Amino acid sequence: RANLVRTGDRYLLLDRYGKLALVSMDRDGPTTHAEAQILEGRSWTAPTLLGANLYARNLERVIALDLSRSQEAEPLPGASQARAPSVAAPEEFLAAKRGLMSAYYRSDAPGLAEAGTRFERWLKEDPLRHLAHYYIGFAAFQQAFLGERGESLALLREAEEHLKSAVATEPSFAEAHALLARVYPTYYRLDPGRAAVVGPLGDEHLATALRLAPENPRVLAIQGLDFFYSPEEYGGDQEQGIILLRRALELLAESGASGGAAEPDWGPAIVRAWYGRALLSRTDGDRDRAVKALREALTIEPDFAGARALVETVEASQQIAPATPAVRSRARASRGSAGSN
Repeated sequence: RANLVRTGDRYLLLDRYGKLALVSMDRDGPTTHAEAQILEGRSWTAPTLLGANLYARNLERVIALDLSRSQEAEPLPGASQARAPSVAAPEEFLAAKRGLMSAYYRSDAPGLAEAGTRFERWLKEDPLRHLAHYYIGFAAFQQAFLGERGESLALLREAEEHLKSAVATEPSFAEAHALLARVYPTYYRLDPGRAAVVGPLGDEHLATALRLAPENPRVLAIQGLDFFYSPEEYGGDQEQGIILLRRALELLAESGASGGAAEPDWGPAIVRAWYGRALLSRTDGDRDRAVKALREALTIEPDFAGARALVETVEASQQIAPATPAVRSRARASRGSAGSN
């Protein structure tokens, strides 16, 4: 007798005597890959998985386990690398990627749509197929924050399908797993009925991304957003979110931008904008630190409309003056550009 939680294609099973096992299921029955006695006595509550942390309890105590430290959690060589296996790409592909990111920074919905279509020619070509799906999904996800509700829902579903195809094509693609971890929770805003079914999948994809690339700054930044914006009753923790965003910035400072590679390399400006927005969202938010982070984002990407809108909104509020229509418009755009994915 046991309770279990799914992680990827396996299950973490906690039996009533406190033994934890990692198992897989097929028609022949379960196969145990690892097990450990983690609790004593009655352990009747299902374990909870948040990122790489597993929480379990018996009648007397609650424990937290860091699964990223286990050998089973790092089954792939090079799991600590920041991105999927590097692939060569023609200049047309790299130009499409540059156009996509330029449209993102400008909060340009038509530009995002056009950029997404440029990757369609590579959907049937290895080894670029998984990256083409990723960038089309990225473009659709960003558009979902800039359109009307009905259009946004269709774009969100498009993003989900392409990112699922990306991880089906390349299961070790941590970046796509992480972006899916942002797509699924977005259904709670646009389609609560579907969210009740698919929402928990976001936790699974985030756990997979962390297992594959625990030191990837983009993965850690997305985990930081997950902690920061999740309600406390669902494991949210704003302070932990801030810590993870800071850690992502540290890793980005160490590694820098790859500059022109086919793989995802966003982060230096976007994570700073997320960090600044998170600081502003706190009731005891540090506005000076937030504005500093946002200005750094604009130094890296001068066309970053979302970061600029947040800075102008803060400056307008500090002057105790009503926001101009332009500022209000840019603030609406920032909800997509600075906090979407």
